[in-house]
Amino acid sequence: MFAINWIPFLTFLLITTLTPGPNNISCMSMGVQYGYKRSLAYIGGIVFGMFVQSMISGLISTTLFSLFPGFETILRYIGGAYIVWLAIITFKSEFCTDPSGSTPMGMKDGFYFNF
Repeated sequence: MFAINWIPFLTFLLITTLTPGPNNISCMSMGVQYGYKRSLAYIGGIVFGMFVQSMISGLISTTLFSLFPGFETILRYIGGAYIVWLAIITFKSEFCTDPSGSTPMGMKDGFYFNF
């Protein structure tokens, strides 16, 4: 079937977990607005969602690349365009620092944030 190269996979997970990105920034925002304890469920959802998304992505891309080797080049361009689009959207976005009347997001929200 296929074999997972564990060292690069775990290195990727470690780096993406510890470096600033949308997940870490949203967790930081939740912590600033609601405090650490009220944000734990959301953070747990982020961690679980990241794990599930990484496993699904890895399995799908491994399968696609083994069936269609030329597909990797196409996905590189699509992925690069997607990252540029995310950067533009993030740059244009606004945020609110007044949590009055709002409630912290929960584990389900953190899980779905990844997708």
